[in-house]
Amino acid sequence: LRVAQLEIGDLPDRGQAREALDALVISNVDTGALTPGQRQALKAWVAGGGKLFVTGGPNWQGAKAGLKDILPIDPTGTRRVDSLSNLQAYVRNQTALDSNVILASGQIRAGARVLVDQEGVPLLLERPLGFGNVYFFAADPALRPLSTWSGMTEVYDHLLAPKSQIPRWAEGTRYD
Repeated sequence: LRVAQLEIGDLPDRGQAREALDALVISNVDTGALTPGQRQALKAWVAGGGKLFVTGGPNWQGAKAGLKDILPIDPTGTRRVDSLSNLQAYVRNQTALDSNVILASGQIRAGARVLVDQEGVPLLLERPLGFGNVYFFAADPALRPLSTWSGMTEVYDHLLAPKSQIPRWAEGTRYD
């Protein structure tokens, strides 16, 4: 696994340039700054088998700004929950997540699936797009208690590590 910190300007406006990426995490970034070309390339990359993981939390507006049409949820506000015990159970991590957390909340989009909810609020959602997936994590992993919780690595590993299975016919014509 290799991690690279990218700025909005680092994202190319052509999907082919992102072929080296299996997954992309967008956290605490105003995606409204994406150019139309970058948005289209990002959608094409996901549809080609990429995995996009977008975070919410109290500053969900920036994440939604440029990605609203592909997110599995249409965030419209926030809700406070008392713990993230269901996330802890989802990744089978023993470290407790028993403190208040602000989650982005809103309307779940057609075709989306809730993977984890907490107190009736969707916490982790998935929406297929072509051969790839867009994930929305309603919390902000940069804030406590998630910023110090060892289980976030397990969340990323569980969702983003397995490579998307693309049928051979989807790869185009090959001449061997």
